[in-house]
Order: sequence, then structure tokens, then C-alpha cells
Amino acid sequence: MKNIIKFIPFLIFLFVIQTEADELIQLETRAGVTQPVLLWDVKSHTPDFLIVFFPSGNGNIGFKENNGKIEGKFYFLEKQRELFNSSSFAVAIIDTPSDRKGLGESFRQSEAHFTDMKKVISELKLRFPKSKIVLMGHSRGTVSAGYVSKALENEIDATVLLSARYKIAERPIDAPQEAPGGSGLSNLDFNELSNPTLLVHHLNDGCPSTLYTDAKESAQSIPLVTINGIVDDTPKISSEFALCSSGTNHWFAGQEKLVGEKVIEWLNEIK
Repeated sequence: MKNIIKFIPFLIFLFVIQTEADELIQLETRAGVTQPVLLWDVKSHTPDFLIVFFPSGNGNIGFKENNGKIEGKFYFLEKQRELFNSSSFAVAIIDTPSDRKGLGESFRQSEAHFTDMKKVISELKLRFPKSKIVLMGHSRGTVSAGYVSKALENEIDATVLLSARYKIAERPIDAPQEAPGGSGLSNLDFNELSNPTLLVHHLNDGCPSTLYTDAKESAQSIPLVTINGIVDDTPKISSEFALCSSGTNHWFAGQEKLVGEKVIEWLNEIK
């Protein structure tokens, strides 16, 4: 009997670990197309906010399960996991659908993308029916966040754009669909967005296609949080790719916690 009693706490602990692990959701969103979504381990089934996050780059994180562990490439919100992985938030990370190698900007503005996201959000609302839906994107991920927010405005409660690109960036005609370049958020009128929108940008973002001056110009009628300090990468880095990569101001290097705190502060204000 004593052995059974000793074994019970272990079973309870094992149950908690299993039920709170990250979950890789695979949704059929279009005929023959699967949309992967990583749901962080759930701290509460009634969080105030459900964050749907769109990673930067070509959006192909490549989530997969390997021996019970979910693996994938690094994305910005990982640095803020301690802040957002709480009872106040549920967090879902969007990966590339099965019919694409990556998310080019034209696809991020397409009906197919909107269809995928509508089904993702419907699934997540079933799990978290009382939570406010917040679309958040970093860099090229903001193109998805912005246009999906407009397309599905009745289902979205807030939008957060981190290091976004607001103007057109030219790309070679023969470039792959998922390659950098495109119209960014240049065709999106923020005044037409029915839900609250927050811009967050580093004053010294050195990425040529996401300069702070463009963010400030776009923030005429919506709030802009300006981040400054810590990384001085401009004198040391010359290539465009390097200036847009992790470890730079474009990724808020060293300021990730501050960025998360500013976003949380704003969300609590509009709650």
C-alpha cells in the first residue's frame, strides 16, 4: 500500500508534463493542404489573450516531431517565451503550409492564406473561446499579420507589427515565390483596420527594407513603440542580409524582454 501511495505523486507529475507539453497541430485547411501550427504548452485554458505569431523570413520554421520532441528553426518569439508563456497568454506559431516551400509576400496577401488562417483561428477559438485574438508578426511575418487582420477583421481583436516593412522592396522577376522582396505593407491602409494596432520598431534598425523612418511615417494614426540602445551593428555589418539577420537591431537583440513588456503593457490597456 505504501508503494502505491509513493507512486501516485509520480503519476500526477507525469500527467502534468504530458498535458502541458507543446503541441504540433496539423490542420487540413484546403483540399490536400495541411497547415502546421505549434501551440506552446498551455498554462491556462482561459487566458486573456491568444497570440497567433507569424515568424520572419520565408516563414518556413519546419516544425516536426522527433522522438516526442518538437523541433524547428529559431524564430523571434522564442526569446520572449518566459514572458508570454503564462496563464494570461496562449501562443500559437504559424508554419508554412504543406503546398509551399515558404511564405512569399504575394501568398501572405492571398485568399489561400486567409483561408488557412481562418481555419486555424476557428480551431484555436474552440480551445480558447474566451480569449482575445492577437495577430503578431516579425519582419516579413508582419505582412501576414497585417493583411490577415484586415481580411478577418471580425475575428481579430488586436494586431502587433514588430520590425515591419511598410514600403515596396524590389525583387528579381525570376526569384522564387518565397524569396525576399514584395510590396510589404505598402498597400495596407491602417485607418481601415477595425481592431487596435501597435507598431514596434527599433530606432536604429539597419535592415534596408525596414527603416525606422518608414515606421514613423506609417504611425500617423496608430501607436508606435520606439526601441533604442544596446546593439550598434551598423559600422560592423555591410551586407543587407546580415543587417536583417538575428543578433541585430532588426531582431531587437538584447531588447527582446523590453519589447515583450511593451507589447503586454499595450494589450492590457486595450483589454
